[in-house]
Amino acid sequence: MQPEDAQALVQQMALLVDLYTDIKGILLQMNADNYAGRTASLRDAQARQRQVGLDINQLRQINEDIMKSSMHLQERNQLLERTNQALEQKVAEYERLLDSLKTENTALKKQILEQIKTKQA
Repeated sequence: MQPEDAQALVQQMALLVDLYTDIKGILLQMNADNYAGRTASLRDAQARQRQVGLDINQLRQINEDIMKSSMHLQERNQLLERTNQALEQKVAEYERLLDSLKTENTALKKQILEQIKTKQA
């Protein structure tokens, strides 16, 4: 592997790590925003219940909707967790590759220095 190739690969890996960080932040923010919206909806529904005095059938329907929303959030959280785990595995893989490239780069530098010394001698 040429030093230029190694450097380009290191730069690409750094970009991937940045991308991973950005995606993770976006997914976590989306999850937080979604949760906040669902929580606000739940609070609004509870306030309406107290103000209007809904009957038992309406309360059951609201409860069912809340359960569906909760299940949806749980599914979404599970998907986010799986995505996060996959991204973390990729980052670990890229970190191992980066360490390998660093080691290879160090060896190449030593080899080049030895060749230069040999030619000067």
